[in-house]
Amino acid sequence: MKKINPSTLSHLMFIILLFLSTFSIRAFSSTFISIKNSTDSILELDSSSLKNGTWSTKPPPKILTSERVNFMFDNSRMNNTEGTTVYKASDGAKITIYWNIPFRGKNSYDITTNKQDSYLTGYSLIHGENTGIRVTFLKKHLTRNYKVIVMSDPQPWRLETGDPNAFANEEPWKNRNRNVVKSINELHLQGLVDFGIINGDMTEFGRQNTRDDFYLIYNKLLFPFYFGLGNHDYQNNVNDCTESWHFDFSKNACARWSVDNMASEINDNYQNELLLNFNSDYNNDKHSGSLAYSWDFGNIHYVQLQNYPTYWVTLDHYAAPTIYIKNSMAWLKTDLTKAYSRGKASILNFHDGTQNFIQNSTDEQKKEFKNLIEKYNVMAVFIGHTHQVNESNKNGGDPIFGNARIYNSGALFQGDFLLMNVRNKCIDVSVYNGRDGTPRKIQDFQGTCGKLTHQLNQ
Repeated sequence: MKKINPSTLSHLMFIILLFLSTFSIRAFSSTFISIKNSTDSILELDSSSLKNGTWSTKPPPKILTSERVNFMFDNSRMNNTEGTTVYKASDGAKITIYWNIPFRGKNSYDITTNKQDSYLTGYSLIHGENTGIRVTFLKKHLTRNYKVIVMSDPQPWRLETGDPNAFANEEPWKNRNRNVVKSINELHLQGLVDFGIINGDMTEFGRQNTRDDFYLIYNKLLFPFYFGLGNHDYQNNVNDCTESWHFDFSKNACARWSVDNMASEINDNYQNELLLNFNSDYNNDKHSGSLAYSWDFGNIHYVQLQNYPTYWVTLDHYAAPTIYIKNSMAWLKTDLTKAYSRGKASILNFHDGTQNFIQNSTDEQKKEFKNLIEKYNVMAVFIGHTHQVNESNKNGGDPIFGNARIYNSGALFQGDFLLMNVRNKCIDVSVYNGRDGTPRKIQDFQGTCGKLTHQLNQ
C-alpha cells in the first residue's frame, strides 16, 4: 500500500474538519421570529407547521394587544427548513408568516394578511447569533388606548462619576443600564407598552464600541424602540474622532458612523416596522438629508427630528463620499401638513430643545417653528440633553414652542424615563426611575390633548 504523505494527510484532515464544523454550524443554526401585535384584539394561533426542523420555542397560542412574542426553530438536517404560522384576530383578519431557510443560500420570508384594506404587515431582518425577522401586524385605524416609554441619553459609558470615555466606566455603565432595562421591562409586563422612543445621545462620542454596548443592553427591551441622534453622536465629535480600531482614520469617522447607523436603522428597520404613513428625510445615494422620520400610531403622528430641527453639518472623508446633514424645517412643514390633513395631532421628538436649538437657530427659524406648532396641532414636544427630568410650558405661550407642552425625559444612564398613556388625542405622562432594577414612580406630570381638527384655524 502506498503511504500517504503526512503533510497531505494533515491537509485532508483540515479540510474534513472545516467541512464538518461548517456543516455543524449551519445544520444546527436557529431562526428567530418575533411578532408584534399592534391591533385592537388578541391574536389567536390559527395554524402552524414546520418541515425539516425542530421547534426550540413553539408559537404561543395567543398574543395580547401590544404584546410582542417570540418563537424559534432549529434547522437540523441537510435540506431546507420550511414553515408557516398563522394568527387570527377577532374580526377574522389573519397574518400569515411563511419562511424558507435553505441549507445553502439566502433565507426567504413572506408576510401577508387577508384584510389589506384594514391591516398592514411588515418585517425587518434580525442579525446576530440567531438570524430571523421582526414582524409587525398593525391595524390601520387603531382605537384602543396604548402606552409609550419615552427616554433619552443612554450615553455609554457616562455615569455620575468617572471618565465617560474610559474602559473603566464600561462595566459599571452596563450594570446600571441592565437595571434600567429590567425596571422598564417590569413596567411593561404590568401594562403592555407598544413602543419606545429614545431622544438622542446614543453614545458618548460616536464610537462604535459604545454603540455596540448600547445595543447589547437595550436590545433586551421587550418592545420595539426607535431612536434619534444627539449632540454627542454627531456634533461634539466633528473633525475630532477617528475609528482606528476599524481602520477609519478620518477625523469625522465617529460622526459619520453615527449617521450611517441611523440611516441604516431608518431604511432597513423602521420603515418596515412603523408601517402607517412612514416618512423620512435622507437620500442614501446622495448621502444627504436631515435623518428626520415620522409615523402614525392611532390618532397621533410621531416625528423624530434628531439633534434639533435646524441642525446641519457637512462630514467629509478622505476616501468616501461627503455626508450632508440638512436642517429639517422644510421637510417638517410638509410632513405636519400631511398629518394635519389626516386629522392627526402631532408629537415632536428631538434631543436638544434648550441649548443649541435656541442658540444656533435664527429668529426667522424660531418663528417658523412656532408657526408650525400652532398651525398643525402639535400637542407636545419631548426632548432630552439636560439630564434633568422636567415639564414646562404648562400654560402655553412660549415664544418658540407656542402652546405645545414640553417634556424632558432626563437620562437613561441615571435611570430616568417617562411613561406616556395615550387616549385618542390625549396623553398622560408619568416620571419613573429604574436605576435599582425596579420601576419607581416619581411623579405625574400634567397631561395634554391635541385639538379636534375642526377646532383649528384653517
